[in-house]
Amino acid sequence: MRFEDAYKGWQNKRLTQEQAAQRLGVCERRFRLYIDRVDAAGLKGLRDKRISEVSSRKQGAHTPPAMLRIPPVMLRAVAVSRKGL
Repeated sequence: MRFEDAYKGWQNKRLTQEQAAQRLGVCERRFRLYIDRVDAAGLKGLRDKRISEVSSRKQGAHTPPAMLRIPPVMLRAVAVSRKGL
């Protein structure tokens, strides 16, 4: 893993934070944030936490998407036209 190599290089003082960040393609500040996460929770701390969360915008299985909902006015028009048949 690229991060592990950069992190170990920084820990062993072979790399500066700036050099390690450049190898990862991030800024120094981002690398320092990664260091804090790894120190707090190990390599699992680098996982994207958003992936495990359920979206607050997610619709339930029983709710049709808004684009497929038929406006009540249209429902009345369909009911009236069927009475005439």
